[in-house]
Order: sequence, then structure tokens, then C-alpha cells
Amino acid sequence: MRAYLITVMRCEMRSVAVLFAAFLLVSCDDKPTGSHIVSFSPFPLEPSAAFAANISPQILPLTFSPLGCPLGRTFSTAFDLVIAPIGTGTFFMDRVAFRLIDGSSHGTSPITIDRGVLNSMFGSTQIIGRRVFTFQPQFACTSLLPVFLSGDLRLLDRFGTAQLIGVQGRF
Repeated sequence: MRAYLITVMRCEMRSVAVLFAAFLLVSCDDKPTGSHIVSFSPFPLEPSAAFAANISPQILPLTFSPLGCPLGRTFSTAFDLVIAPIGTGTFFMDRVAFRLIDGSSHGTSPITIDRGVLNSMFGSTQIIGRRVFTFQPQFACTSLLPVFLSGDLRLLDRFGTAQLIGVQGRF
């Protein structure tokens, strides 16, 4: 029984240390590039998976559409969303949302793509090892001049535990 308690305490201390380190890394990231991870687990001692995720290319192309928008502009871009779990396991991209940011705290409403649409776009959202998803979002009329593209991903493990990841690219 004592060995079990020691093992549980070590695991709990390790989870707290990893969580603390993740919060420190996220709070110190003053550049809106790269990715960050926020994990949610229904079991406090269950280790969470970590992911390397980014948008490629890091400097995104931006296309303006001159038609169909009387008071603003319509924007589109194209990029690859690269996701690689650190460790083993099978994961699924459940939802992704993209929005344009103008350099301040302002941004457009997100374009949200749920798992059903993602499955029709990519055949499957299963991620085993490194996986690349190509997106070409189009943003409706806005007077905002975008500086960044922000993406929020929701990944699920085989137990349904959600992993929320943020990525950003620059225009």
C-alpha cells in the first residue's frame, strides 16, 4: 500500500510540475507565433499528451477579393496545419477555428469547422505520428487589416479527453 501511495504522489507531483511549466511557458510567450497547449483531463492523475503544432508557412499569403464587399474587404489565405503528437497514441482533430487578428486585441469572428466537415475535407481526422492538413479559409467582409491568423484546435484522444491547442501565423 505504501508503494502505491508513493507512486501516486510521484505521478501527482510530476503532473503539477508539468502543468506549472506549461503555464509559465504560455504566460511568457509575448510573440503571437508558434503554438501553445492547454490540456483537459477528467482524471487528475492521467498524463496528458503534448503536441507540436504549427502553421506553415509561418508568413502566410493573403489574397484580397475586390468584389462582393461594399464596406470592407474579403480575405483568403492558404496554409498547412502541421500536427505531431509528442509520444505515441491515436488522436483525432475534433474541431478547428480560425480568425484574423489586427495586431491589437480585435479580430474577426472565428470560422469554425467541426469534425463532420473535417472528415469530409480530409477523409479522416485521425492523427498517428505527424499529420498535415491543408486549409484555404475565406473571411467575409471586414474593415480589419489582418496581421495574424489565429487557430484554435481541439484534439481528442481515444478516451475522448480534449486537448486544446492554439497556433498562429503572420501575414
